[in-house]
Amino acid sequence: MSVPTKSVRNLAVDLATADNHDFASNDERFNSIFSMLDKDGNGTLDKEEAYALVRQWDQEKGQNAHLRKKMWTLIGISSAVIALLAGSTFGATFVAVHASKDTKVASSGALMSKDGSRQLSTIAHGNRIPVLNTTDDAPLCISLDDYELIKE
Repeated sequence: MSVPTKSVRNLAVDLATADNHDFASNDERFNSIFSMLDKDGNGTLDKEEAYALVRQWDQEKGQNAHLRKKMWTLIGISSAVIALLAGSTFGATFVAVHASKDTKVASSGALMSKDGSRQLSTIAHGNRIPVLNTTDDAPLCISLDDYELIKE
């Protein structure tokens, strides 16, 4: 029993017109693909031609899955390399800063010179010189030469 088939070109035109799309049967891309699939050139796809279409689609689907897997592998490797580079940059910076420090903190919490020979202070020590009449207790910074002149 033979079931009448409609031309695929006519079917595509009918579908396009039903959806109000601008599709014409003279679309070059569609015609070239259809001609490749329609081996006997009768304007319809029989079972063998449809089977070839499904087989080709399945093969391309497998290739796409393979490419997708490779892409995710590449993304994973790239992310690992970026994380490794960022970590090594942080580590190198930490080591450089630590090596160039002139001070270190003792176990008691005191700020010490790098060799540990003397305790350092961040508080100003010295003589307060009432040079200006200021109401606040802000320290006045002067050069050592000026201090020696005032001191005398």
